[in-house]
Amino acid sequence: MESETTSWDGQRADLSFYLARLFLPARDADGGRVVLCADPTAENQAWLRAYAGHAPIKVVSRTELLATLGARFDQVLLDDAIFCLARRWPELSAQTVITSGQVTTFALLAMLLILASIFHPVAAWRASTLMLSLACMASGLFRASLAILGSGHRRDIAPATTGLPLYTIMVPLYREVAVLPGLVSSLRALDYPPDRLDIKLVLEADDHETIAAARQLRDSGAAAFELVLVPGGGPRTKPKAINYALAFARGEYLVIYDAEDRPEPDQLKRAVATFRASPRAVACLQARLNFYNVGHNWLTRGIMAQTPQERIPAVA
Repeated sequence: MESETTSWDGQRADLSFYLARLFLPARDADGGRVVLCADPTAENQAWLRAYAGHAPIKVVSRTELLATLGARFDQVLLDDAIFCLARRWPELSAQTVITSGQVTTFALLAMLLILASIFHPVAAWRASTLMLSLACMASGLFRASLAILGSGHRRDIAPATTGLPLYTIMVPLYREVAVLPGLVSSLRALDYPPDRLDIKLVLEADDHETIAAARQLRDSGAAAFELVLVPGGGPRTKPKAINYALAFARGEYLVIYDAEDRPEPDQLKRAVATFRASPRAVACLQARLNFYNVGHNWLTRGIMAQTPQERIPAVA
């Protein structure tokens, strides 16, 4: 049943094909065909027998299968994580930092400013100050208008309690061993059925210290989560890491937390209820932000000063 886009060694272009059934064609030590499977249910094994023919099915853990898939497809996933947006929607990508037309425009403006400063310096600097002031005022008015418009759409929707969908939680981490215990505690405190959560800690493959700490927490039973290791290459950025990990997401809904985030226990249920009560065109929600470490340093105090909200209790 192999197609043109499928080889027995798993080099199919569409990784989601294998993730849907949690399997991967592979070779055993003698070079024979074998199917690695992390979903040993009768229905799935019946499908795999129809797909693989007489090849034996080897049941492995989900962690082992995902690691094998990641190793097999890491270069394809990494390329998509870095360049997919630029290929599909180049107008939305920052890969092209500045266009030739923009270079020409900025060069002409710079020349005009230099010439004006030479021949009419006072008028030139007055005009520059006026333009910068107007730009700053326009930015402030724009942000204020967004705040006013957004404040009128707040609704108090009761959390969803039935028919809860599978929810993927992604937490990108890099050299953040110290915050792992608090992060795991906040994830365990979520008021959501554990079997409906798909929690993934997204780590850089060379961040050995954080990886070891996360595995120790997972193996100790502190929380149920999977590790997605992002291979090196390209920019070491959070968007790239999330793009890479998206291929392994299983949930109907998805939320991204920072390592320092401490979501309210009913946040996911409220998000589900809000999505259900919103038009189908709504694809993303922004939760209200607040700070539990406002007195930590001058930076946190400054952020809180710009966000006049009631301070939430500190999290141990």
